[in-house]
Amino acid sequence: MLDVPKLRGATLLRLRRRGVSSARLVTGDKSLGMLGALEEVSPETRCQRCTARFYRNVFGKVPRQKRTRVAKMLKAIHAQESREASEAKASEVADSLESMKLFAAAKVVREGCAETLAYTDFPMR
Repeated sequence: MLDVPKLRGATLLRLRRRGVSSARLVTGDKSLGMLGALEEVSPETRCQRCTARFYRNVFGKVPRQKRTRVAKMLKAIHAQESREASEAKASEVADSLESMKLFAAAKVVREGCAETLAYTDFPMR
């Protein structure tokens, strides 16, 4: 049986041996294994929740026939030019989901969207 936390830690250690002293941002599923490995190997690295996984969590609360519309709404959150604009758009999206009677999906957006926006804390190139 694979020990996933050890694998993730080993991967980070291999990167360090190859000269990668630190990463600014790591995107993943925010599992305890990944978070523990980052804390041990590169505590200064920021962690961001994977946007695709976040979308899947929302879609899990949305009827199939409404997913295309909701996908466009979610993409609009991450298309904004600043964290503030993205957070405002996320609030609008959650409000829209509630007006569509998709309360569970709105809750996922309200509670989880900020975790997908860590990249906005870094300068754009």
